[in-house]
Amino acid sequence: MAVLLVWASWAERAPDEATWQELAARAAARTPLAGSEIAGDGYRVLVARGRPGEADCLDIKPDSVTAWDGSEPMDRRCADLRQILAEGRSFSAVRIHRNRQRIELARDTMGRQLLVWASIPGGLVAASGEHILRAHPAVSATLDEDYLAAFLAHVPSAQNASAYRDIRVLAAGELLTVEAGRFRSERFRPGFNDAAWGLRDAQIIERHRDLVESAVRRACSDVDRIGISLSAGLDSSTVAAFVPANLRTQIRPVCYGFDRWPEIDERRLVGDLCRQIGLVPESFAADDLTPFNPEHRRTVDPDTPLAGPYREIKERLYDCFEAGGVDVWLTGNFGDHLQADHDSWLISGMRQGRWRALGRELLNLATKRPWIAYRDRGLRRGVRALLNRQRPPPGAVNALRDPWRSRVRDRLIAEVEGFRDFPRPEQAHGALGAYANRDACAENYYAQRRGMQQRAPFRDYELSRWCLSLPTDVLYRRGISKWILRQTLQGRVPASVAARPKASLLTHYALSGLRQAQPRLLAACAEVSHLIDGFIDPPVDGNEEAQAVHQLTAATFALWLETAEPDSRKA
Repeated sequence: MAVLLVWASWAERAPDEATWQELAARAAARTPLAGSEIAGDGYRVLVARGRPGEADCLDIKPDSVTAWDGSEPMDRRCADLRQILAEGRSFSAVRIHRNRQRIELARDTMGRQLLVWASIPGGLVAASGEHILRAHPAVSATLDEDYLAAFLAHVPSAQNASAYRDIRVLAAGELLTVEAGRFRSERFRPGFNDAAWGLRDAQIIERHRDLVESAVRRACSDVDRIGISLSAGLDSSTVAAFVPANLRTQIRPVCYGFDRWPEIDERRLVGDLCRQIGLVPESFAADDLTPFNPEHRRTVDPDTPLAGPYREIKERLYDCFEAGGVDVWLTGNFGDHLQADHDSWLISGMRQGRWRALGRELLNLATKRPWIAYRDRGLRRGVRALLNRQRPPPGAVNALRDPWRSRVRDRLIAEVEGFRDFPRPEQAHGALGAYANRDACAENYYAQRRGMQQRAPFRDYELSRWCLSLPTDVLYRRGISKWILRQTLQGRVPASVAARPKASLLTHYALSGLRQAQPRLLAACAEVSHLIDGFIDPPVDGNEEAQAVHQLTAATFALWLETAEPDSRKA
């Protein structure tokens, strides 16, 4: 996963040397590996590998130059970027046609590789992150208000939006063609896969197992040493269980736990899992890695304020991987995106006409006490659909002030409409939309700085299409979440892992850090309160968890601003 920097001009102007050197310095700082440059009439390109075993990423032909950011090598199939997009391969690329004054920018349909760009006088600059482009004097640091509103409300931003008004993100599956200053955009998007409809459960499970195995095998390709961030959760356990047997000796599994909270300490279960599949895990206690600990400064991605409370844990994981010579590490991230939950079973069953499955779920619900049945969100959503009521927007949007509330809500509704061919349009939008795409790329910044690459098998193109297209009753059955994944794992992992309920989200860990760092958090929030208060109403008193999330978001945003230029505080 290379680091890209491209300057191109249809006016055939040369970049200012001092500006180019600053841009190149920021790009080079993202990887310990040396890059290579090429320049010609109206263009200049810098490409640096993100890890030692990466394929060549600069293709020079008589009529074109292509900068390629992909985990697979370039080959003759790369002649047509449209074909690569249609294949679902993992890449982003910039191609400069020397004689036709044409520039093409492309990003893979799953959004696994980030590519951003900005217009400059007579041309454009493109790179692997916003912070690189901020070195150009023609690119303003003024914040994008629509992006900021979505970030603060914890909802997806617009597909092409970045934190900066002048910097655009290439949307997943987008091919942007620029000819003499004229822009034309095409979109390629994964479509509904009807292969499972009409199959029996056993056939669906068998096909699901094959796709999971293929996705993990692809994630392990061209790798010398593999790391796995391993919990006893279903998603990371699936990744570990399906690693090809001939690669087991190359794996370094690492897990963490908490001595203070044994109820969420998964080290014992990880040990059981590894013994069954033939791995030897390494573990550490994360109690001393409290987020926002006043004794150390949090590492923040300079490109985007998107972040979780577990950065310090991941940095310790990187230390372990680095000590073991890992060049690619696998994660179970995005497994949750592909699994339907209790919000979906009733409305999806009515929409799909799978009455037998729907009857099973209604019978299961009827055995509960009436007040529990009334609280079931799937039942309430189904009643609304029967009454022809439009689904309400995500509740988080309601925390926004006008005009942001209506602007963000209307955009989200329009985006979901683009996924109406899927059984669960809202889930498909969540899994393939801007937030998931950005989250898929966020860890690349940290991995590349260590000369590594992160790969997520659940972000595989074919596996994602399959899961998002499956009937809901094989994903969520009789109150059991991830039903098909549990069936897929039978016989491969201990029953204690395959049958376990949803694990903790480490709420204790996050809230403990927030309480310990209260003075620092309050100071960080105060610095940006004038921005935040213009967009969102804070949670009411008494809702401790909501207030903690609000403080965490504000503090993350304030710390991110510290890494940006001073004028980034404008919005």
